[in-house]
Amino acid sequence: MALIEGLEALIEELSSTQSKPDEVALEIRGDSRLVLKQLAGEWKIKNVALRKLHRSAQSLINQFGEVQMVHQARSETVRALGH
Repeated sequence: MALIEGLEALIEELSSTQSKPDEVALEIRGDSRLVLKQLAGEWKIKNVALRKLHRSAQSLINQFGEVQMVHQARSETVRALGH
């Protein structure tokens, strides 16, 4: 859900500056290999409840020109976000 909210905020920010998401190279960093692999289409989504979230995230991601997904250690996430 945090990814979805972040993507929505980014798209809104780009819109306010007359920029288009399809002109942006996006790097998604996360510590959940499961989420990243599912978004990349490499792993199936077995949990039915997560399929709706996946569709929402994928719809937002597809608006961007280039997307790279990077796995990072949980400690990096904690350092970056402070929690």
